[in-house]
Amino acid sequence: MSDSIYIGRQPIFTAKGEIYAYELLFRTKSSSQIIIEDDLISTIRVLINALNTIGTENLLGGKLGFINVDKRLVMSDMIEMVPPDEFVLEILEHCEIDKEFLDRILALKQKGYRFALDDFDLSKTMFARFEYLFEHLDIIKIDIPFIESKDDLLRLEEFPNQMMLAEKVESKKDFKTYSMLGFDLFQGYFFERPSTIESQNIDPSKSTVLQISSMLSNDEEIGKIIEIFQRDSKLTINLLRYINSAKFSFKHEISSISQAISIVGYQGLHSWLKMYLYTELSDDPLTKALYEHVEFRSFIMEEFLRELHKPHFIKKVSITAALSLIDAIFNAPLKEVLGPLGLNQKVTDAIFHHKGYLGAALLMAQSLETSNLRTIDKICKKVGISKAKPLQWQEQSYAHLAKVLQQKRED
Repeated sequence: MSDSIYIGRQPIFTAKGEIYAYELLFRTKSSSQIIIEDDLISTIRVLINALNTIGTENLLGGKLGFINVDKRLVMSDMIEMVPPDEFVLEILEHCEIDKEFLDRILALKQKGYRFALDDFDLSKTMFARFEYLFEHLDIIKIDIPFIESKDDLLRLEEFPNQMMLAEKVESKKDFKTYSMLGFDLFQGYFFERPSTIESQNIDPSKSTVLQISSMLSNDEEIGKIIEIFQRDSKLTINLLRYINSAKFSFKHEISSISQAISIVGYQGLHSWLKMYLYTELSDDPLTKALYEHVEFRSFIMEEFLRELHKPHFIKKVSITAALSLIDAIFNAPLKEVLGPLGLNQKVTDAIFHHKGYLGAALLMAQSLETSNLRTIDKICKKVGISKAKPLQWQEQSYAHLAKVLQQKRED
């Protein structure tokens, strides 16, 4: 894998909140500076990494992948190396549209390729520019921040045969608004953010999970943790069901919470609580998508701490990663959710201030999510590790996440 490319993924959601696809995001770097490189070269590098190095199953998890293409790539034979059933070719907004290009698009569509138009702003200028391309498009990506007037959105009716995708959606409120306006797909990190900043009552089951997580972060004795479990029969039943699943294959059924905790240990218990909180206690598909980000952060943080020879911090990783996105679960400010818990100070400092080794590990994971090269390089320099390491962790994380999600489906 080239040491000059970071590949990331940004989820694309349906109106139901389910992941429809991932856009492959990449940044090039040279001497810690982000540069704008030739679109064709950049796309080829992404394709090589995706198809040959990481593998599309790990990178996309069975979903579609959106990749940027320019006219030269579309016109070249190289484009036919891209599996048409796995990718959507995203035509950049600066592409010149002529008869030769349109004929090539039509020929590729006959071979099963799908096309999207990037960064369309519904302006009269762009309508005129892409007039003859529209009928060949499957998806049109609307650049929400550049819409001059909400009245422009009425022009969506002119595209009855295309799926409309809202780009750069910044909040769950915007997600709901644009869904009501008729958009089919939505892109952005809005699912990581709470949909309201107002105080809300916390669901008792979620509160119990948080309480136990806090106790684990402070290495509380097992007897006190068992007492909390005994107050929540639903939580206890779900843990016992998990322990007695095919994953563990015990000869005798585990029937007590003390046995269960002894078997999985503190680390295993918090991993289960993390999964339970993000996938079982919410009916919102957007919330379930957070679980992938929590797993990604956990993996990167652990690799970072191992590289620094700080294994004693690893037991705090699972709770730190899980709670770093917890505001989106509770739809309340992070400090309001975590404030009353009495969390371990190192965990609190990491989440709120990126302090200490845990904080640096979390910041590294968050920066890799968004391909923030400046921050990644700054952290590498500060702790004295190779800039190639984050690339390796990121690549490995996709295979790890694919495995974790597959195991969850089997469970």
